[in-house]
Amino acid sequence: MAATLAHDDELIEQVGELLLGYLAQEGGGVSIKEIPKGPVSQAVIESVAPIPRKVALLVADALVVLRAALEHTLFAEAEFLNGGPLDEKPAKTIEMPARLTHEEFADWVAKRPRLAPESMKSGSELLRRVGGLQPFHRNVRPEPAPIGAADVPDEPREAPDARDHGGAASTTVAFILGSSAWFFAFGMGPC
Repeated sequence: MAATLAHDDELIEQVGELLLGYLAQEGGGVSIKEIPKGPVSQAVIESVAPIPRKVALLVADALVVLRAALEHTLFAEAEFLNGGPLDEKPAKTIEMPARLTHEEFADWVAKRPRLAPESMKSGSELLRRVGGLQPFHRNVRPEPAPIGAADVPDEPREAPDARDHGGAASTTVAFILGSSAWFFAFGMGPC
C-alpha cells in the first residue's frame, strides 16, 4: 500500500512540475488583458497556451493508482473484519463502486454476489462506510457541467457593476483545450 501511494505521489509531483513549467512560460499559460470600464475592470482573455499533453496522461495514471489504493484498503479491511484471509470466490467480490445516485448504489448492493464476505454483505458496517464515500453525497451535482451549457460569448461583455451586487461581481469563462474543459473564474470589482 505504501508503495502504491508513493508511486501516486510521484505521478502527482510530475503533474505539478509540468504545470509549473506551463504557468512559468513567457506570457504564462493564460494571457489576460484588463480593460477599465468606469468603476470596474473587464478581464478579457487574449490567449491560452495549450497544456502539455502529458498532463492528462499523468493525471489519468494518478487516478487509476488512487483507485487501486482504495480497493487495496477495502480488501485489507474486509479481511481484517472477517478475521483472516478471504477464500478465492469471496475475495473476487471485493470492489469499490462509484455510483452517482443513491438508487444506483442501492441497486449495486442488492445485486452483490451471495458469496460476498460477511463484512461486505448488505447491512454491514463496511458496506455502510463504502456508501458514505459515494459521489452522490457531494454537495454539487455529480454529473459534470455539459460543455455546451458553458456561457462563452463570442464578444467580450461588460461586467456587472459590483456596487449593484454588494461586492465583487464575477463571471465564469469556459475554455476548451483539446478534450479538456477548463473553467477559470475571474472576480471583477472596483479598480
